[in-house]
Amino acid sequence: MAKSQESNAPAKAQETQTTQVANPNTKMSNLGVKDLFSQPMIKAKFSELLGKRASQFMTSVLQIVASNDMLKNADAVTIFNASLMSATLDLPINNNLGFAYIVPFNNRQKDGNFKVEASFQIGYKGFKQLAIRSGQYLSLDSKPVYEGQKIQDNTFLGYHFDWSAKTSDKIVGYASNFVLHNGFQSTFYMDFADVEAHAKKYSQSYKKGYGFWADGFDKMALKTVTKLHLNSGETP
Repeated sequence: MAKSQESNAPAKAQETQTTQVANPNTKMSNLGVKDLFSQPMIKAKFSELLGKRASQFMTSVLQIVASNDMLKNADAVTIFNASLMSATLDLPINNNLGFAYIVPFNNRQKDGNFKVEASFQIGYKGFKQLAIRSGQYLSLDSKPVYEGQKIQDNTFLGYHFDWSAKTSDKIVGYASNFVLHNGFQSTFYMDFADVEAHAKKYSQSYKKGYGFWADGFDKMALKTVTKLHLNSGETP
């Protein structure tokens, strides 16, 4: 069960994510991702956003596409849009770093057929980086909660934790906490079962045993609890 606890009046938060940030012309939409990224207009857009780092960024995107069978077959324009969103936020696309991801999925078209497309997703570290840049957060952290660390509280505050009371390596949930410079503090918690239910609901690949959730459950769980916390209405 997801619960939040706070120490001051709630503040509003809004997260902006979109993959449709640019629309190359029709001729370019028929190109593969490698050919699309070699177009002068595309290179210029990345250079405008990233300067001298543009070439390295584009190379990292192409490497990620080449290493993922679904992305190899994904619509190149959607890969470009996802990449451009990451560049706009100045978050590196590297699955090992955990700042941002390009995620392939089968999207049902109007004619009933499915088409592989790519979407942009912010990772846990990406959310943390954006919060730090805003200048409003004194701290933002998320962590797994092990057996023995979660303490049930019967008051309206919900759960609280004793991080020194770990009794086993079994993860029972995930918690996110932030403190603002104005003193406001908030904690959000999800049981392991609730996080897994979220993964099954929103990730078709997880139900089939592959993808980001299957390969890195903890990373995706930390991203999820952080994202839901920041969208809970308690952030500035």
